[in-house]
Amino acid sequence: MVLKQKGRHDEEEAFVLIKNSVYLGYGFIDKTEQISTAEELEAFLIPQKDNLDVQKILRSVL
Repeated sequence: MVLKQKGRHDEEEAFVLIKNSVYLGYGFIDKTEQISTAEELEAFLIPQKDNLDVQKILRSVL
């Protein structure tokens, strides 16, 4: 699952990557990039550890 968010500036989008209910991290991508699958986002991913606090935040967003 990919959650799209507003980027740090107008030419960018942010994303949160979740696979099999596990938070993998977040990243930023230029709006001009052509991405068609979640796997392609992994090149832009800033890996993070999943934990209980992250799960609570994600549940509130979803």
